[in-house]
Amino acid sequence: MSAATLVPARRLAGNLLSLGAGEVAAKLLSILAFTYLGRTLGPQAYGRMEFAMAALVFFHLPADLGLGLYGAREIARNRHEASNLMASISAIRLGLAVLSYAALLLFALTLRDDPQTQILLCTMGLSLFAAPGLLQWVFQGLDQMSWAAWAVTVRQGTFAVVALLLVRSREQLIWAAIAECAAAACTAVFCIWLARHSLGLRLSFRGLDISHLRHHLRTAAPIGFSEFAWALLWHLPTVILGFLTTGEALGWYGASHRCLTAIHSFVYLYFFNLIPSMARAAVPGGGLSQLLSRSLSVAAWCGLLAGLGGALLAGQFLSTLYGPRFAEGGRLLSILVWVIPVALVSGHFRYGLVACGLEKQLFRSTVIAAAGSIVFSVVLGYWFGAEGVAAALVLANGLHLLVPYLLFRHRLADVPVWRTLLWPVLAAGLAFSVYWMAVVSVGPWPAIALALSLFAAAGLWAQHRNLAELWHGVREAAAR
Repeated sequence: MSAATLVPARRLAGNLLSLGAGEVAAKLLSILAFTYLGRTLGPQAYGRMEFAMAALVFFHLPADLGLGLYGAREIARNRHEASNLMASISAIRLGLAVLSYAALLLFALTLRDDPQTQILLCTMGLSLFAAPGLLQWVFQGLDQMSWAAWAVTVRQGTFAVVALLLVRSREQLIWAAIAECAAAACTAVFCIWLARHSLGLRLSFRGLDISHLRHHLRTAAPIGFSEFAWALLWHLPTVILGFLTTGEALGWYGASHRCLTAIHSFVYLYFFNLIPSMARAAVPGGGLSQLLSRSLSVAAWCGLLAGLGGALLAGQFLSTLYGPRFAEGGRLLSILVWVIPVALVSGHFRYGLVACGLEKQLFRSTVIAAAGSIVFSVVLGYWFGAEGVAAALVLANGLHLLVPYLLFRHRLADVPVWRTLLWPVLAAGLAFSVYWMAVVSVGPWPAIALALSLFAAAGLWAQHRNLAELWHGVREAAAR
């Protein structure tokens, strides 16, 4: 491949900066909107909203079926096909949206005992019909990441504005669903306008070739199935809990899960930056095992620090964001937060499989973990309620660590994961012991500060060489 065909490093950095800025803006708007809704609606009504949004994921994904990622890839390969791909994929998405909404209406029949949630879900489901106009994937394929970032910001901003203006009490919960529909519609209009006026791309369904539509659908479907399996792992526990209870526990769990999702985005960003190094090292003699061992050591300490801090501060954190009525949800967040260290460890093997071209193995492991999530959530949720569902999500992510690790060790290389985890796990156990011994005599806040300080000091001592090299690399990059 010639140098002329490569995206300049400066553009890549600009794209990443644009996406990062858009992600930060969207996260802030999302936090503003959902914490306001939690405080205004209260745990029970807020739980209904989170249930509806979690259920809606399983109808949004079939309405896309991997076509966004597939379309971005195809446009990046051949920009001249952008107009045809935009029309074809948007047409397929419209047809899938109709089918998905019909399936949603059938699913809503199972909620006859809770008509408020039934109406809420059916109203939110109307946002499916905005799918043809959500053209962020076109901007992504054309390296216009700033436009994709703007689209994300427009969606979250519209949702926040409508929710803040119209939801004034728990009796006005339906306006949260209308806010979701308004956000999707405004984003679609914005994307269509931007594509037409900035790119000269007009969205039209005339002259479409059915055989081409079938080809796009067949090619994109495996990507969509992988995304659906991940959603089963991540979002189905919320839906299962919604069938087990409609009380305040559902709202506490929904708020805790939303906080976990926000924190988990940093896990994704870590591996987003690590996977190019993995891909370069995934050759004979490339040092992949050594790279993963060093990264795993740092990630284990950071992940356990997040888990330890989250477990000790969960109640205060939730009540600060969502109000005192959500303080009891702290015990759920203190369980869910352990997904973070598990995901930081498992990511080395999940993304390692991708870097080595073993995507099918990753898909199989995700399906196994998703099946575990279903079984764990039903059984533990039935016996222990929301705490059981929270534990089920942690266990399912543990399964998503174990299976990829075994596949990685069998197909590629053996990484000393258990030896690497031994010292940070022992340090976390010691920090917990210090907290429980100190809390009686000095109170919770000094005890938390002492426990976290001891663990952080142990981590700095254990990782001083890796951190020194990281700091040296940051200084070199800044100098360049």
